[in-house]
Amino acid sequence: MAQNLIVILDAIKSHWEVQQSSFIDANTQTLTLPLVINALKALSFALKIQHSENYMQIYIATGNTLVPELPENCKAIQGTIWKATARALCYINSAKIKARILVIQKSVVPGEQDIALNLMIAAQQLKTEIDGLAFTECEVLAKTSAFSGGVFMRQNSIGILQTLLQVYLPINRPRTPKMHFKPYCNCCNKQVDRAYVCSSCLAIYCFLQPNCTKCFSRLILPDCI
Repeated sequence: MAQNLIVILDAIKSHWEVQQSSFIDANTQTLTLPLVINALKALSFALKIQHSENYMQIYIATGNTLVPELPENCKAIQGTIWKATARALCYINSAKIKARILVIQKSVVPGEQDIALNLMIAAQQLKTEIDGLAFTECEVLAKTSAFSGGVFMRQNSIGILQTLLQVYLPINRPRTPKMHFKPYCNCCNKQVDRAYVCSSCLAIYCFLQPNCTKCFSRLILPDCI
């Protein structure tokens, strides 16, 4: 069965140590961005070997930096991985295709839990699995993968290519264990059991406020409560 895979790669300059070489520095053993891109090229080649109709598109989240040259089948997205993931979901919806998303995250993004919550719901409605591969503690990405039915792994070693081929290439992949989805309050950034939710942007508050600080919508408590 053919697979459509969209890869979201965190390529924000401040998240990576700038290296000129395409290989791992033998002295520091640091995972470099060029190495990850080369591993993704190998994954694309393996997908084609697996099935001739398999297709892989890479969305590179560059932050505020412009990328002059991109590899084949790559598209630069100015913003974070979550903006790139939103673009991928929009493409899946407009093209009416069956696809899955692989998000590769190098570092966490401030306030990402609010954006991820909207993407979780959108992915669930589109029946799109979001796999996650992180190089640090990325709790939000792990929850996004679990919620959408994808698989999440944290990569501690430099065996990125082996992980991509063994975990994310097969059609029948292992699933992320169930996680506790206790949301974060938008005002105090603490996890809460009960909260008020903005009906416009789904921002969460531990106490009722007159206006949403995210989308500035007016928050009105229903009369029935």
